[in-house]
Amino acid sequence: MPLGSIGNELRKAQSGRYAVPCFDTFEMMGTQGMLAALEEKRSPAIVAVYAGTVDRPGAGAFSALIRALAEEATVPISLMLDHGASYEQCIKALRLGFSDVMYDGSKLPLEENIATTLLVARAAHAVGACAEAELGHVGVGAEYEVFGGQRKGFTDPAVVERFVAETGVDFLAVAMARRMGSTRGNRRLTWISWMRSGGGWTSPWSCTAAPASPRSSSRRPSPTASPRSTFSPTWGSLLGTG
Repeated sequence: MPLGSIGNELRKAQSGRYAVPCFDTFEMMGTQGMLAALEEKRSPAIVAVYAGTVDRPGAGAFSALIRALAEEATVPISLMLDHGASYEQCIKALRLGFSDVMYDGSKLPLEENIATTLLVARAAHAVGACAEAELGHVGVGAEYEVFGGQRKGFTDPAVVERFVAETGVDFLAVAMARRMGSTRGNRRLTWISWMRSGGGWTSPWSCTAAPASPRSSSRRPSPTASPRSTFSPTWGSLLGTG
């Protein structure tokens, strides 16, 4: 199946009330394992490559390998740049054949984040790719005591609609709860991406790090999930409250 933008699959996921997973890869065998699991579950997915990888030697060869493996798959696969650090890095990924890009300007002042995200979205759309951005900053577990614990970095809901309207971004990662990675105590992360839907407001399509609680680990898949996938994005499962 030809490599393609994940946009259409996300719209199907919205209608079918199931999630599309995103997995980061760093080498060939891991990528092969991901695709084998996706084939078994008959699930579309995003195979993501972390931003620094595209600046390393062999980036072209690695992206070509992933594209070749994806084209052999019988489920829809997107190759996405994860947390692009600059406009130039996103452009490089598009030139390497990535089907989607994420630009992460979450540490920048709002106006600068909007301006650069707009440029990235325009460039991506020109070649048939989707663009994701980040508003609010998730951070990592080691920062929790001085960052999330102080309620810093959370997305301001009042800014979201303006950000999406002015950038034209296709989907948006927002920081709504805790942290990514290990933390002290029983703190958990929920980081949800929201997708543009017909020019109107949006709905969640994936959780980049599932809450690691005993309750959520034993939860059965929702009966509303697509038969192609065991991932089920209800608010309860995403937030660990349902």
